[in-house]
Amino acid sequence: MKLADGNTFYGHISRITSDEIVMEDVYSIELTENKAEISGSQNFQLQTPPQKIYNLVHRGTNLTNKTDNQMTVNRASVMFWERLAKDAQVVSLIEKAKEQK
Repeated sequence: MKLADGNTFYGHISRITSDEIVMEDVYSIELTENKAEISGSQNFQLQTPPQKIYNLVHRGTNLTNKTDNQMTVNRASVMFWERLAKDAQVVSLIEKAKEQK
């Protein structure tokens, strides 16, 4: 589900009304970026570009946001939602995360 504020959530839509959409078993992808590194000597420098790291986050399972992992979204804030194919990369990541629990 893609929201108007740019956030994207993955999960199972359990209820849709004219005002809201309820999702369960909700995940998001968090992007972090390592800083560029510069190494070498006075005559030669090598710069390693920043590295993007994508982390799958199971909503409601961290210490500051403990919830029942159900999310209710105002339907007006939803740009679109779509059914993902079983072989989509994010679906594979979610399935692997569930197996590791």
